[in-house]
Amino acid sequence: MTKELFDLLVVGAGPAGMMAAIRAAERGKKVLILEKGPSAGRKLLLCGNRRCNLTNAETDLKDFAANYLKNPSFMLSMLHNYSNFDVIEFFEKRGVKLKVEPWKRVFPKSNKSSDILNVLLRELENLNVDIKYNCKVVFLINDGKKVLGVKTEIGDFWGKAVLVATGGKTHQKTGSSGDGYILAEAIGHKIVPPKKALYPFEIENSSICEELSGLSVKAGVSFVNNSGLLYKETGDILFAHFGLTGPLMINASLIVSKAQMSGLKIKVNFFPEKKDVEVDNDLQELIRNNPNKTAIGLLDMILPKKLALIILSLSQIDKDKKVNQLTREQRFSIAQNLTSLEFKVSKYVNVNKSVATDGGIDLKEINNKTLESKLIKGLYFAGEVLDIIGKTGGFNLQAAWSTGWTVGNMI
Repeated sequence: MTKELFDLLVVGAGPAGMMAAIRAAERGKKVLILEKGPSAGRKLLLCGNRRCNLTNAETDLKDFAANYLKNPSFMLSMLHNYSNFDVIEFFEKRGVKLKVEPWKRVFPKSNKSSDILNVLLRELENLNVDIKYNCKVVFLINDGKKVLGVKTEIGDFWGKAVLVATGGKTHQKTGSSGDGYILAEAIGHKIVPPKKALYPFEIENSSICEELSGLSVKAGVSFVNNSGLLYKETGDILFAHFGLTGPLMINASLIVSKAQMSGLKIKVNFFPEKKDVEVDNDLQELIRNNPNKTAIGLLDMILPKKLALIILSLSQIDKDKKVNQLTREQRFSIAQNLTSLEFKVSKYVNVNKSVATDGGIDLKEINNKTLESKLIKGLYFAGEVLDIIGKTGGFNLQAAWSTGWTVGNMI
């Protein structure tokens, strides 16, 4: 292997690595990307159910940064370097039409992650940045003070600076298998133990969820275990065949830890501003105004039909029964099920469904302005390999864009 010297060697062809390479090359730097897999951006292609939720359209950067449950001040600094609207401008200028969906999530109008990846690859090609595929980095070559290059399975490469942007430890088939932690730890960096994060909740008896699969509703949700109330929030939940998912549920997994799973129950209130007594009063009013309706006909006025059928089944009421024949107890049973439908969470949550990693390179050992290692000069880290975790909704991908661009701008 020749001792060609690059200004920047990028380890990993994911969002952070590609953005860093693009920014450095724009500034005239000689850049090479080393990717252990057969292609670039494999996890990016899975993002947002393959539609790519590339960022969030929140306009206030402080509010944006508040969506990172760890190190929000660090992310605010990164956002000042390269914001969500810089990301939007980058892709729109290169021909990608974008749209804003509920919760301010930004997607390509085509609903294709490949459109985002193709822009990055095209830009790298235009800037003469080469990507070496099937090239796994196994060691960061250094003299104890400064990085000199990298050792790979196919030979050594030399650089004035090295960026580790290998991702976290989720979706390991895409290459995110924790390689960056091993490389960093080998030269003395502390790793905050990585754990999989942002996952849905699997329900012990999921028959109700199976029947409601695909239904999205706004509801108040309370997480309760043997110790009492753990977390309470109102938002959109999505029923799936295995349990409960959607932004509210996935974000709750950052707060309700696996250690709290024992005896964990999720209580759902489909009328989050009201208690059972208030809903019972509303039902009485509806019955007075519609005395000849059937039970399903009445609930169909206020609920999606398949949810109405579930509520009646749980309340042990025939769907065709006239509402003016409902007993007080039957009516109140409906109100209780509407305001406190209870699901018991499985003791084991299938973290293979997780979409991000909580943990990584300890930020205390990273320069919070340049992202350069405080231990080895010329060594940088960006993206999910860092100890950053945000809520679902485009925040974690924004962290990759912002940190990658920051490194590319500093080299």
